[in-house]
Amino acid sequence: MMKTRPLHLLIGALGGLSATGPMTVLMERWHRRLPPDERHALPPREITNELESKAGADKSQGEGKAATVLINHFAYGAAAGGLYAMLVGGRSRLGIPFGILVWLVSYFGFLPMVSLLRPAGEHSPRRNLLMFGVHVVWGALLEMFVKEMMRERAEGTGALITETGQPDRDR
Repeated sequence: MMKTRPLHLLIGALGGLSATGPMTVLMERWHRRLPPDERHALPPREITNELESKAGADKSQGEGKAATVLINHFAYGAAAGGLYAMLVGGRSRLGIPFGILVWLVSYFGFLPMVSLLRPAGEHSPRRNLLMFGVHVVWGALLEMFVKEMMRERAEGTGALITETGQPDRDR
């Protein structure tokens, strides 16, 4: 069992990374639907701004800023996905609850605690609903990815991650 842990971590990180793409697109689209006075920077940008300030770094601008925000956001998604797979593997239907837990712990606890983001309770209900919703989507997609990769590995049918590395020719 212990030797599968690095693979679980990798599968979860890739699942978190993959789920962050659609989550980000949805977040941007829903953000545009907010009333103008609620359309300030989304949390990934706010967090990146605070990280740059705390590091004493020159704030990136333009495409450099956009790239930094995306790298940070995808890295956070990958780290959370790795944690998910290490904790539950592909055995249960915990993706959506885990996505909600990531939102709760991040937006009400960890990020405000380290002064990277105002607590979610200080954001408007619409912005909180937006962030809650995209974390539900992220969790669902993470669960699908992890379950599928773990199932294929367990069955030995997945050409991508079989023990032999050989494609299954019987499909």
